[in-house]
Amino acid sequence: MQGRALMRIVLSLAVAISLAAGFGWTQRLDLLVWVSPKLLELRDPIAPNRPVTWPQGPDVAARPVGERPPNVVVILLDDLGFNDVSFYNGGADYIGLPDVNHPYRGWKLT
Repeated sequence: MQGRALMRIVLSLAVAISLAAGFGWTQRLDLLVWVSPKLLELRDPIAPNRPVTWPQGPDVAARPVGERPPNVVVILLDDLGFNDVSFYNGGADYIGLPDVNHPYRGWKLT
């Protein structure tokens, strides 16, 4: 009787471990996406925000608006895949960037 009960416990434990391993294998990408930021935060903790004081600009601009050059921002992204940031397929949504596509809802940029 003692051996049968022990065998039942060992068998139940083996089934539970097999099920957990199978579930972990099928969900390995989701688990990696969930665990990676937590491990990075343990390795490199994020410090609290510090206030930044900016110097006061001039009261009067040096040149009138019509004579100033335009403000241009150039964003160069290298090694991005097709669906990394994405307007249409939600590539970056799994890491919590829900507003990446927000300004472009309804637009079709081709």
